Amino acid sequence: PVLGGYGGRDRVFGKNGRKLAHHLQGLQVANDVVTYPASGHSYMSDHRGVAAKLSSWGPMRVGYNQDAAEDSWRRIEAFFGEHLGTGPRPAAD
Repeated sequence: PVLGGYGGRDRVFGKNGRKLAHHLQGLQVANDVVTYPASGHSYMSDHRGVAAKLSSWGPMRVGYNQDAAEDSWRRIEAFFGEHLGTGPRPAAD
């Protein structure tokens, strides 16, 4: 199973999300790959300061997107729960 999230505004890697989802579906591999059109690269990282501002102007359009980050965390938890199991842990001996 494959989980992925891509920023659609990322001019370097953004297009790869759609390509990956398409290939995985063709191979019948369980996946949850989403491209967030309003997000750039590193949309889950809430960086601040001068370096963060400069990165937002580059081709990857780096920047935090709260809506996409929250949706991604929800998807991560659900995906791991489905594919790794959420049952109780065995008792330690």
